[in-house]
Amino acid sequence: MRKNSLVFFALFAFSIAQAQSDTLTNESIVKLHQSGFSSEVLKSKITNTPAKFDVSINALMKLKDNKVPEDVINLMIGSPNGSATIRTSPQSSGGGSSQASNVSTGIFYIKSATEIVEMNPSFIVSKKTDKTIHLLTTLADADIRVILNEPKAALEVPSLPKFQFVFDTLRSNNENPYFGKNSSPKNFFLVKLKPTKKTRDLVVGTTSAVSENIEIKERQKIPMKNKKTGPGVYEVSPVSPLEPGEYGIIFSNATWDSQSGKIYDFSVKK
Repeated sequence: MRKNSLVFFALFAFSIAQAQSDTLTNESIVKLHQSGFSSEVLKSKITNTPAKFDVSINALMKLKDNKVPEDVINLMIGSPNGSATIRTSPQSSGGGSSQASNVSTGIFYIKSATEIVEMNPSFIVSKKTDKTIHLLTTLADADIRVILNEPKAALEVPSLPKFQFVFDTLRSNNENPYFGKNSSPKNFFLVKLKPTKKTRDLVVGTTSAVSENIEIKERQKIPMKNKKTGPGVYEVSPVSPLEPGEYGIIFSNATWDSQSGKIYDFSVKK
């Protein structure tokens, strides 16, 4: 009996040690990154592994100093304990929407009743002003544009896609790392992007010789509808089918600079 007890405790201790050795930390993410693993590999590891991340300001600055990609850092912030995989249950017989549990904060594409894909935002690479019009008159308004790399988004969706918005309802100050203190999909805009040969553009404001106005015009906004499906969780979709092209979901209070300006971009199939 005593021998069996010793064997049990030895196995228990081994399982604890094994679990701890596969728990991700800031240091292990830095080591994996410095070993040459891609962002996609790091995010997949975070998505499927328990973790204990330090997401304090000093720790985030250290991650930045070690050149850890921002999309990886965002996932670490949204899931400090790791295992950020979206798990869904099939639709009920009454036609209800899929419910998510253990989800990380962010925006997700609902691919099917049992599969939800995390949308990793694209960061703007530059902001420019169309100064050509100023050559004609200094009083005319010129467009301010932000630029995304690549002429096409990696994520392709049908003409009437459904998205899941997940807000952090657990923090005492109701603030999450993605969208500040916002907790409503009504503070997001769906817009169409203008593709060029190498990039995609979005007009985010106008400027003239006397003023500058950063604002998404009403005519640029594509109407969306939403319904709440759980605490801090909403199902969001366009009111009408989208034409083929390049689109993006943006936060109304977005800061349009290359350090923090991001667009949840996607393509609509032709």
